[in-house]
Amino acid sequence: AESKERVIKDRVDEYLAACKQGRHNYAAGNIRRAKDLFNLALGLELVTELDSHFDSGITSGLLRDELNSRHPGLVELSNQTVRFENILAKLEHVYEMADKKAARKPSDAESYLTMGSALCAVNEWEKAKEVYMEGIRACANNKDIVNALQRLNNLQEL
Repeated sequence: AESKERVIKDRVDEYLAACKQGRHNYAAGNIRRAKDLFNLALGLELVTELDSHFDSGITSGLLRDELNSRHPGLVELSNQTVRFENILAKLEHVYEMADKKAARKPSDAESYLTMGSALCAVNEWEKAKEVYMEGIRACANNKDIVNALQRLNNLQEL
């Protein structure tokens, strides 16, 4: 069995790597990959929180302490409330950029995926479906767009 110090160190390494890669992908406009990486980071926090309930000695407090020892201020920053308006403004900007790209190059599947994801993030399910359908028509049944539409339909069935 690994020591709890080793487990915490490894999780922090994974967490920081996922966050860094997520930020780079977000900046590059690869929203889907960024989301996956940020979800990985959140999953590591969740696993640590769950571990604390099994009396393993691994707690989210230890994870945050290790994070803070490597990057002072990061934990405080992550605890700050994010203004909802800022998130909406960023999503709107991402949508507009993808929409412009799709207008210039209608066969660009990533544009439709980005627009659909942005709409899903603000619970605009029907509009997202329309964007995905438009993308399927414009991109010759692109499998990524077809899969995104199927995931959206599956989510709505829940």
